[in-house]
Amino acid sequence: MATGPLEARAQQPAGRVYRVGYLSYNSRDQQLSHIRAFEDGLRSLGYRVGENVAIEYRFTNAEIERLPALAGDWLGSAWT
Repeated sequence: MATGPLEARAQQPAGRVYRVGYLSYNSRDQQLSHIRAFEDGLRSLGYRVGENVAIEYRFTNAEIERLPALAGDWLGSAWT
């Protein structure tokens, strides 16, 4: 009888770096526990920040009018 791993792992092509945008209404300090949980979840799936995944963090610091500009930055050359 053959058995396999109980836990699925993400398998990315060698050398591929995935890019993720993280946009929050709150400040970075207010989001630290969420950021840690997010990065822990990525690690559990086989992703490594700085190795095969890059995360761009943006925070409005409770200034909702900043959301369009921060989101718009990702539509520029940094995400092409």
